[in-house]
Amino acid sequence: MNAEHSRYTTLNLLHRARLHIKKLEEQEQKAQLQKERLRCEQRNLHQRLEELLAHSSMERPRADSLDSSQFSERSDS
Repeated sequence: MNAEHSRYTTLNLLHRARLHIKKLEEQEQKAQLQKERLRCEQRNLHQRLEELLAHSSMERPRADSLDSSQFSERSDS
């Protein structure tokens, strides 16, 4: 009976180990998918940032193209 109990315990242990490995593999797969989604989102955000920076640099008037009268200070003397 001791051998049968030992066999049952070993089989149970192997079964639990297999389930644990399967669970870890599923978690790893989910983590990989999440990492890929985050990489994609990062690329999209980086691209959007580049577009916004390019757009804002085109909108900003350059100091050398402005009328110099905009920069003159009033003198109240």
